[in-house]
Amino acid sequence: MDWIWTKYDHGIVALGDLDQADAAPWYSMQSVYDAQGRLDWTWSKNDRGTVVIDDLDQANAGAWSSVRTVLDAAGRLDWTWTANDGGSSRFDEHDQAGSFDWASIAYLRDTSNQLVQTITTYDNGSILVA
Repeated sequence: MDWIWTKYDHGIVALGDLDQADAAPWYSMQSVYDAQGRLDWTWSKNDRGTVVIDDLDQANAGAWSSVRTVLDAAGRLDWTWTANDGGSSRFDEHDQAGSFDWASIAYLRDTSNQLVQTITTYDNGSILVA
């Protein structure tokens, strides 16, 4: 099977594609469109086992425009990047392997992409905002 297209009763369309020729850096990919035909989210499993999920706020219902989430090859949350409607962004890095004394670090950037705040959550539950 190369690809599959499914249209559901409520109008949502899902497209799935497999890279059986191993020509792309991903193994499989799925894209989902809402009933109005707007791209809602994509999911891809890469050749090295990581998973990338992109969620778009196509209906403009939230304060964000897109969120990218990456899982490592073991299925653990690696990082998340959020683009906000006003142009600011947030990048969250997670210590999924437990290699550091922190569990996560969030980097908040303004509309000029300048770092404005860093939030570190440590393994013991304490939080440092800088």
